[in-house]
Parts: sequence; structure tokens; C-alpha cells
Amino acid sequence: MRNNRFFVTGYLVFSLILVVFFLFILIDIWWALNVPKTGPIGNGPPIMSAYAWIRLGTTGSLGLINFILALVLYRQLPPHSEEDPHRTEENGTDSKAG
Repeated sequence: MRNNRFFVTGYLVFSLILVVFFLFILIDIWWALNVPKTGPIGNGPPIMSAYAWIRLGTTGSLGLINFILALVLYRQLPPHSEEDPHRTEENGTDSKAG
């Protein structure tokens, strides 16, 4: 399964999408924490609990490890050859098929 180029490329693209999605979540959290809330809405910025920080850090670390693993698997793929060894120039079909 590691030599399947379609699977490894899809895995790499999907992990990159997850990392970008996590960055958008971090930007949203940063924005929500830095918007001033005074008056009837609230009294100052909200404070994240330690549990929320641990959960956020664990999710980000796992996403980054997943992306690095996908990148390593992609780099271990054998080079993609442009020519199919079973094709012939004369008829453009597989030589085994006749």
C-alpha cells in the first residue's frame, strides 16, 4: 500500500488540508480571545482552561506528525516513469494484450 502513488498522494493532500484547517481554527481562537468584550457582553477577554490548551496542542501536534509522515511516505515512492514498459510504439497497445 505504501507504493500506491494514488493513496500516498491523497494522504499527503488530505493531511495538508487538515493542517491548514487547524491553522484557521488557531486564527479564529486568537481572534476571539483578542476582541474586547466589555459591558453587558462580558468583562474582559475569556480565559482558556488548561484542558482546552492541552486538547488544542495535542490536536495540532498529531496533525503535524501526520503531515510529516505523509511527506516521508511520498518521498519514499519510486520515481514515476513516463513510459509504460508494456506499451509498444507501433500500435499503441499493450504488448501482452496482442
